Amino acid sequence: MKIKDRFREPDNTETVRMCIMKRNGESFTEEHRVLREHELTIIINEREAIRLVCTASDIVNLVVGRLLSEGFVDSAEDIENIYICETGQRARVFITEEAAERLDTENKGTEDRNRYAYKDDNNDNDASFEYGRITVSQEIQTCCTDNINYIKTSRPLKKIAPHREIRPEEIFELTDRFKKDGELHRETGGTQSAYLMYKGRTVYGCEDIGRHNALDKAIGEMAVKGYDPSECLIFTTGRTPVDMVRKGIRAGVAGLVSKSVPTEQAAELAREYGLNLYFRAWPDSYVYEKKI
Repeated sequence: MKIKDRFREPDNTETVRMCIMKRNGESFTEEHRVLREHELTIIINEREAIRLVCTASDIVNLVVGRLLSEGFVDSAEDIENIYICETGQRARVFITEEAAERLDTENKGTEDRNRYAYKDDNNDNDASFEYGRITVSQEIQTCCTDNINYIKTSRPLKKIAPHREIRPEEIFELTDRFKKDGELHRETGGTQSAYLMYKGRTVYGCEDIGRHNALDKAIGEMAVKGYDPSECLIFTTGRTPVDMVRKGIRAGVAGLVSKSVPTEQAAELAREYGLNLYFRAWPDSYVYEKKI
């Protein structure tokens, strides 16, 4: 995978003055730090594929993780080139011919709307593309506002590969890491976090305005670094409905750890595909389903 990243992460917060009203009627103004939203469009082989609203950090990881967790590609080996423009608003991805053929097959019969690809003014000579009218599928709305898939994926899930038993101290290492970190959350109170553990050691942490994006960034880090998924755990601060569990299954990780709770359907899906699910994971305890 060749990566050309021209984007330099900006300050993701802004200072604004807000009015504070107390119950006793007292009011005053003070400065608050708030998050900035960042728009990102992912273009696969010249086809506009995904639009995201995210936090402008770890963009490469977000792109790789989203392609893997949503089934656009089967593995990082399917991705040949990634180009991130200077503004960080366009990610151009080229996938292998075999991966493109699989994606085209899954999209047959879904050409119900047209969109245009975007042209950057800052393209390098070695990043030349042709632009024009392209056909994409119906919009698939996630529970993250303004996150839209324009290309349909229908790749079936695969069972998680066998892996070693997860030790309790690994779960508590992740909860302790979350308690220490989260600079943007401490500053604004507005982010979700994700942490990646590899072979019992926390190797990566990230934040984002959306829990799906944060999870994808951790998955992307795993793929870019070439970590064995069966040796990986991912901690998320967000609740874990079906779409979050599906991402963990597609990533092939040994377990998904959540500070929050899963839904019934998410727990059932995790059970069916062999994903260890740990929830209400706090520094002093966690909940899990005992395997029989």
